[in-house]
Amino acid sequence: MPTNIGTGPQDIPLNQFLGEMAYRDANPRVVMVAQKNTGMTLNTSATAVQFPNTVVDTHLGLSNTNSRYTVPYSGDYLVMFHLNVLSNSNVTNIGIRIDGAGYSNYQISDTNHPRKYFTMTSIVPNLQANQYIEIHAYVNTGTLTMDNAGNWMVYKM
Repeated sequence: MPTNIGTGPQDIPLNQFLGEMAYRDANPRVVMVAQKNTGMTLNTSATAVQFPNTVVDTHLGLSNTNSRYTVPYSGDYLVMFHLNVLSNSNVTNIGIRIDGAGYSNYQISDTNHPRKYFTMTSIVPNLQANQYIEIHAYVNTGTLTMDNAGNWMVYKM
């Protein structure tokens, strides 16, 4: 029985091919879950939010040094996160970036309640393998402090 698909230098092992096909045909599944376990302070520069505690990472796509998740396969992904923040600014921005460019952003203007709990869910269609996802945050003036609570989850659709 052949062990590769194809006959050229780009051949891939049969078991890899079958595994990828099974993965693509499956129902949505968690590919990454990370948690915050340290606080951080951000300012007016959009900065990646740190999620240093990896809970699940089925394809080793999460970099704890820059808090980027590199997707293993092309397709649609569901991205969810929640954060606790304390802002001394009247405008707080938190969102999702794909390859460093803004994809979706949530902005809240509220001077009466500086403590905010953000939850965001977004379907990111047509990601290509090896693109990366990150959560970013900034304020228009002042600083933004995040406590050590928060989760980030990525599902392959």
